[in-house]
Amino acid sequence: MKIKKKTMIIGTVTILIVGISFGMIQQQKAEAERITQEEQDAKLKKEKEALDMAKKAIDEAYKTRNEKDIKTAEATISKLSDNQKKDKVSLTNKLTELTKLLNQLNDVNKQLSKTEKSKSQTDIDTTQQLIDKLTDDYLKKDKDTAQKKLDEIKTQLSTEKEQADKAKVEKAQADRQVAVQAEQYQNEATNNGNEYVPPADDGGGYVPPTNNASGGGDGYTPPANNGGGASNNNAAQDAVNNIPTPSPPANNNDISGTDGPNGWELDTTGTDGPNGWELESGGW
Repeated sequence: MKIKKKTMIIGTVTILIVGISFGMIQQQKAEAERITQEEQDAKLKKEKEALDMAKKAIDEAYKTRNEKDIKTAEATISKLSDNQKKDKVSLTNKLTELTKLLNQLNDVNKQLSKTEKSKSQTDIDTTQQLIDKLTDDYLKKDKDTAQKKLDEIKTQLSTEKEQADKAKVEKAQADRQVAVQAEQYQNEATNNGNEYVPPADDGGGYVPPTNNASGGGDGYTPPANNGGGASNNNAAQDAVNNIPTPSPPANNNDISGTDGPNGWELDTTGTDGPNGWELESGGW
């Protein structure tokens, strides 16, 4: 009886010990799992924060296009863990694309500045080709702005060309008009006898200007020699007084009356008639 009771006590104690041990083991296991989960959660939280930081840095770089912000985005991407390889590759590609787009825009702006200075058709065509390559929506406003500037250059160049062509035509017309007027003046001078004819090499005399029959000419032609009297000579001498002084031939101070028309000669001393003209005896 006593042995049976003792056996029951031992069994009960054993069960209690095993139960307590199992409970402790389960508790320890649960604690370990809790700690592991907390550590995992903390790690995931840290990775998420790093990813969010990288995304924000890239957004800021796209917004400002500042070199400093681009470098910051590169640094934040490099801090992503090995568990974030997919995100790391995606964000790196996005940042690389930003750099590519900004380089495209930079090429357009450089070429546009060159075109604004040169205004050559070759530079205009090159700029247009570069602008046409800006197909990404991110650069839409930049493309519109660049195209507007290029169109202004095209308009300005076209206007300047039209003005230059117009000025060229007007100059040609003015030159032709001047030439026509000069020819008209020359013809009028020739028709009115105002042109000076220098003496020939054989000692020819001065050819005085002729008088138009209407009296509108500047010169005077004395009457032909018909043996008239003193009254004719006086009339002729009066007419001579109104004749402007001609320019004598170079290196010859006297033109012989025998070579002049109607017996007239140029007297350089001017003693016998006004303006240096005299009527040679027997001239009429």
